[in-house]
Amino acid sequence: MLVLVLASFRVVADDSGNASAGNNTILEKHDKNSNKGPRVPSRVYIECSYGVGYVEFTFPVECEYMEVTLEQNGVQVYYGVVTPEEPGAEIPVLSGECTVTCHTDGNQTYSGVLFF
Repeated sequence: MLVLVLASFRVVADDSGNASAGNNTILEKHDKNSNKGPRVPSRVYIECSYGVGYVEFTFPVECEYMEVTLEQNGVQVYYGVVTPEEPGAEIPVLSGECTVTCHTDGNQTYSGVLFF
């Protein structure tokens, strides 16, 4: 009986969300005054979990929404808006390297690279 319960829990956990089965990366904040020379990397960042057909983000403090853009080889392959209530999005199935950029409602920009 115990084995049956554990097996059922594992199936439910796998079906409840893809974040645990995918990859993680950090999106770094870009400063608008980036042409001032070498700078220390920002300690403000967004965590991104991703996998086949989905992305999910942590949100900066006091951020109400983010516009998300995915580009591959300089071509936009996805655009959408995520919120703290709906931090994830379904995306096209991609392969290879992809650049992700998030623009917040506070006019901040974060970006990183995803490897599918």
